[in-house]
Amino acid sequence: GNTFKDNNWSAAYFMPDGGQFSNNTCVNNGESTLFMNNTGRNVMIANNTIDGARRMDISASGLELGGQNLKVYGNTISNVGNDGITLTDVSNSQIEDNRLFNNGQENTYAPFNHAAGIGVKSTAQNSNNVVQNNTIFDNQSNPTQQYGVFGWTAGKQAGWNNSRIVTGK
Repeated sequence: GNTFKDNNWSAAYFMPDGGQFSNNTCVNNGESTLFMNNTGRNVMIANNTIDGARRMDISASGLELGGQNLKVYGNTISNVGNDGITLTDVSNSQIEDNRLFNNGQENTYAPFNHAAGIGVKSTAQNSNNVVQNNTIFDNQSNPTQQYGVFGWTAGKQAGWNNSRIVTGK
């Protein structure tokens, strides 16, 4: 139930083994609003409102997540510089029932050209993920969010194994 507003860097730099980031309001924070690398595990990220994130150095996603056993649901993410949610090397996780819109506000910055509601990046083999029931749209007169879901891999061992991305909502 915290409010994070106008921080120069992320609202939370968060890599626990067990924990949650829930029911927070985050407005116009620098870098990705919540950053978690692949060492985070057993984390719930739920029912947050994120409006705006700006690039200070590298990224500007609402949630930039790596790790295992993540439950990401019920978040509303809008007007961020890059992806609403960026998933990098995530396994055994559920990304469900999020509302992601009007993101990609900095899509003229080359690495953000493929800004999406959900960006899925693999540098290693990932498995057992479910991405479903998310509402993803751009209703601006000049859309900035280029894709609903955008995925890419880096390297021969990269990819998503035994995972589902369900679209249509």
